[in-house]
Amino acid sequence: MRIALLTLSVLLTACSERAAQVIDGPLPEDRAISLSDSGGERLATVGADGFRMLIAPSFGHYRYYLSLRRLPAGCVPRSRQRDDGADAGRGCGPALLNVRRIDQKVGQVRAATFFIPGEEAEALVEELDARLDQWRGTNARWSDGTGVALERVRNGRVRSMDTNQPAFDAPDNPAAQLKGDLHRILLAYGPGGFAPRSSDWQVRGAEPEDDPCNQPELATPLNQGFGVGDSDCDAARRWSD
Repeated sequence: MRIALLTLSVLLTACSERAAQVIDGPLPEDRAISLSDSGGERLATVGADGFRMLIAPSFGHYRYYLSLRRLPAGCVPRSRQRDDGADAGRGCGPALLNVRRIDQKVGQVRAATFFIPGEEAEALVEELDARLDQWRGTNARWSDGTGVALERVRNGRVRSMDTNQPAFDAPDNPAAQLKGDLHRILLAYGPGGFAPRSSDWQVRGAEPEDDPCNQPELATPLNQGFGVGDSDCDAARRWSD
């Protein structure tokens, strides 16, 4: 019995380390982002500085494919411009964000393409790169949750990882933290009713134990709202006076 438990522990540890490590190069074939999920978009589409990722909740109604590309092509991010002025006039402007929301039940796809400010994109990828540099992996592996497959390109170098570890369990996990950052960006700059309301990207039918003012649904525009929950509902229930 002891030997069996030890063997199982080794297998789980090996699996978790493989899944949570940053690797050089694209994701391996068995964990690659499919062309059907990306709408035919390949990694090369993000250019020399960008990323793409697939966010797939285990029990959610939708999965999301997102890709970010710095513009114009061949631009030099502000944090990497040379002090001698050689990169003057080559700075990056707004970034292009492509998003595909894929219905996991029937396969229907809704797509959105929009721009985010250059400063927002700069902060997003610099924070991502810092986390990728520091991350040493983890032995934790959740049986379900929100899976994230990430491929990051910086100066033509590709680094990848996939994980289903939630951000609260690993504050430094690059993919888990980027998932939260992109949720905020999608709420701020994306079309109304497109992003999930919940930061774990779960969208499903209401359940009896759910907070009636924070249902796991799509984030629709609010009249009196604040935050990402349904604050109109909160206002009606708690602050109607």
